[in-house]
Amino acid sequence: MKRAAVCIFSTLLILATGHEVLESCTIGVAAGDETRRPLLWKIRDCEDAETRVTYADSGHGFVHVWDTTHGPSRARMGINTRGFAIVNADVAARTELNGTFMFDALATCATVDGFQAFVDGYGVAQEDLHGNFAVIDSSGAAAMFEIRSNPLHVLRTDVDSFAVRTNFYLSLHPEPPGTLDPDWIRYLRSTALVGGWWDEDVLDARRLVREHARDFAYSSGNAVPVPRPGRTPNRPYGYVFTGNSICGHTSTSAVVIEGVLPGEPPARTTMWTALGQPAAAITVPYWPVPGTPSSTADGLRAAADAIRGRLFDVASCSDTTGYDPCARYLDSYRLRNDALSGVWDHAFPVEDSILVATEAFLAGRPDTAALRVFERETAGRALTRLEAIAAVVETIRVHADFTANHTMTCVSCPEDTVHFRNRSLHNPTSWLWSFGDGDTSPEYDAEHAYSETGIFVVTLEIADSLTGFATTARETITVTSWVGVDDGEPGTAMRGPRFLGASPSPFAGEAAIRYALPRGTAGRLDIYDVGGRLVRTLACPAHDAGEGEAIWDGRDASSRPVSSGVYYARLTAKGRSATGRLVLLR
Repeated sequence: MKRAAVCIFSTLLILATGHEVLESCTIGVAAGDETRRPLLWKIRDCEDAETRVTYADSGHGFVHVWDTTHGPSRARMGINTRGFAIVNADVAARTELNGTFMFDALATCATVDGFQAFVDGYGVAQEDLHGNFAVIDSSGAAAMFEIRSNPLHVLRTDVDSFAVRTNFYLSLHPEPPGTLDPDWIRYLRSTALVGGWWDEDVLDARRLVREHARDFAYSSGNAVPVPRPGRTPNRPYGYVFTGNSICGHTSTSAVVIEGVLPGEPPARTTMWTALGQPAAAITVPYWPVPGTPSSTADGLRAAADAIRGRLFDVASCSDTTGYDPCARYLDSYRLRNDALSGVWDHAFPVEDSILVATEAFLAGRPDTAALRVFERETAGRALTRLEAIAAVVETIRVHADFTANHTMTCVSCPEDTVHFRNRSLHNPTSWLWSFGDGDTSPEYDAEHAYSETGIFVVTLEIADSLTGFATTARETITVTSWVGVDDGEPGTAMRGPRFLGASPSPFAGEAAIRYALPRGTAGRLDIYDVGGRLVRTLACPAHDAGEGEAIWDGRDASSRPVSSGVYYARLTAKGRSATGRLVLLR
C-alpha cells in the first residue's frame, strides 16, 4: 500500500454574517491504488430535514442523497455511472448553490481532472459558492477542493493518503483557535480516528460506517463509551452530550462511498447509506442504477427518525427537569445495555450480515438487473429490523438504581453523611428516597444522616410522567456507629432534626408543620414538589424546648398559590436533614 505523511492543519471556524446557520458536516477522502478502493465519506447535518435518496436520470445518471429542505435538484452526496463521486462540507453559510453545483457535477463529470475543468468553467465568480468538496473517480484518484467565490478561488489538493474536513478553510487559518469550537473538535477527532486506521492498514468502509459515523467524543477528543456509565452534572444518568461529536444531534444521514478497483465496472461504485440519524439507522448499499432506490428507502428514514426520537428523548426532557438544551443529549443506554434491548444490540448483527453479503455479491460481478434486485432485498431486510427495533425501544421504561457509601464510622463529624447517588436510567421525571428510618427526600441525589445504628432498607422510587410507569430500587444500608450532630445533652436520643408531622393532612388552606431540632438550634424548612423543584423556604427559629411549628399557606416564593398535589418538606439544621410528606387539595 502506498504510504504518505499526513499533515494535520489547525484552523478557526469562519462565519459569515447575514447567512443561515452552518450545516455541521464532517467529510473525508482516502485515495485508492491497485489493491485498495478509494473511499469518500460524509456525515450530513441539517436540522429538521427529511433525508432521501434518489436516482437522477440526468447526464451520466447518478444516485444521490438530498433532503426535503432543499429539494431533489440539490445533491448533498452521490455517485454516477462513470464512478465519479462527490461530497461537501459547507463553509461560512448554508448556501443553496452548493447543492445545485454538486447535482450538475454528478451529471457532468467522470474523473477528478474532469471536475477541475468543470469548476473552472462553472462561472461562479460572483455567486455564493463556499465549501470543501471531496471527490474520487474509478481510477482511484482522490482530491479535496477548497472553493470560494467573490472572487473565485479554487485550491486543489490531490490526496495520496487521506484528508478530512469540516466547516472551515484550512488555507485561511493555519493556526489553531484560542478556544475549541465544535467544528474544530470534530476535525481533530475524525483525523485521529482515520489516521490511526490508515497507519494500521485497516481503513475500510466498514470502520467508517460502524465506528466513524457513530462516534461520540468529549471536547478533549477522547471517546465516549457506549453505554456511558456516568452522569454529566445536572443531566440524566447515562446521557451523552453530542454537540461536539461526529455523530451529532443534527446528523440526518451518513454515507461511505466505496470506489472500484482497476478493471471493475465503474457503476459498481457503492454508496453505503444510513438514512436518518446514523446512531438510529442501519446502513444499506446503493448503486447508480436506473430503477433504484426502491420505495423502501423512505421507510428506512422514517423508522430511523422514530428511533431517534427515543434516543434523544426530547419530549420527556423539556420542562419537567429543566435540562437545557436537552435535545443535544443522547440516552446511551438505549443504544446498548446489559439487557441487550438497545438499538445497536439489534441493528448491528443485521448490518454486519448486509456488509458481508454485499461483498460476496459484488465478487460475482453482478449485472444491472441483479444490482436492482439485491438493493431492494437488502433494504427490505434492514427496514424489517428497524421497524422491530422501533417497537422494542418504545417499550424501554425507566429503571431505578442508586449507589451509597454503606458504613459510617465517625460519631460526631458534621461532614460525615451517607451519600446516595441516583443512577436511574432513561430520564425519570420524578423520584423519592425513603431512608428506612421514616425520613424521605425528593432530591435527585441525596445525603442522609441516621440518628441511630442499625440495618436500614433504603428505597428509591422513580416515575416517568410521559408513560405513567413507576418503579423502585432497594438496597440495605448498614450504619455501624452514631451519625449526627451532638446537641450537647448527654443521654438524649435526638442527634439531628426530625419531622413530626403536618396537620391537617390533606390541607386546603394552611398546614402546620411540626418539627424538632437540637435545643438552641435554628433550621430551614424547604418545600419541594414531586419533581424536586424548590417551591418555598420557611424559617425555623431556635426553641429552648427543641420543638417548633412552621405554617405553610400553600403558596410559592412569589406568593402565588401552587396546584394540588404531593409536596415534601425538608428540614435542615447543622448539615443534617429530615423530610416529611404533605398533600395539598384545592
